[in-house]
Amino acid sequence: HYKSVLEFINASGSSKTLMGWVKVYVDGSVGSRTAALFEPYSDQPSNRGKLMRSADEIGRIIEELEREHIRISLHAIGDSAIEECLRAFEESGYRMPFHRIEHAEMISESQAERMKKLKLLLCVQPNFNPFFMKTYIRALGPLRAGRMNPIGMLDELGVEMIFGSDMMPFDPNYGLNYAGKILGKEKALFYYGGWRNEKSYL
Repeated sequence: HYKSVLEFINASGSSKTLMGWVKVYVDGSVGSRTAALFEPYSDQPSNRGKLMRSADEIGRIIEELEREHIRISLHAIGDSAIEECLRAFEESGYRMPFHRIEHAEMISESQAERMKKLKLLLCVQPNFNPFFMKTYIRALGPLRAGRMNPIGMLDELGVEMIFGSDMMPFDPNYGLNYAGKILGKEKALFYYGGWRNEKSYL
């Protein structure tokens, strides 16, 4: 829990601890049918997943973390969960750039444009599409499954983005090969090495 992290920092002294982001869960996953969706799951018509935190609660957590000069990293996979995250930032008085949204697998183009305007950092996992596509199709149907993890659209919009695998161990080339087919290998490598580029996200 993020409060445990704050207690640790206060106990150890902020001068001794460098903390980039603290992860906070907003929803679950597509595989478990707990990612929070606007529309129900295709194979569970009465289920829209589980939203764990509202925009108001997320906003309060952001303010509490920023008082300790820490950014938030919000686990949000479903489109409804992503919406709560964006609303939290739009309605809060946050000051630090490059708070993160992890995954954002079902992000829409309009949500991505808002994310760019808010100066948020998106951490995406290109390996998810080839690895989980059968699960996506069963859970969401082919139309929504085809929109998952839209790295091409995010790149075109110029969203601040880094790539990761999220699953360890994992052959790094698995996600790199998939991303390279969409973006070209040089650009895919750039996003996988986002921590090395000219911008400081800390």
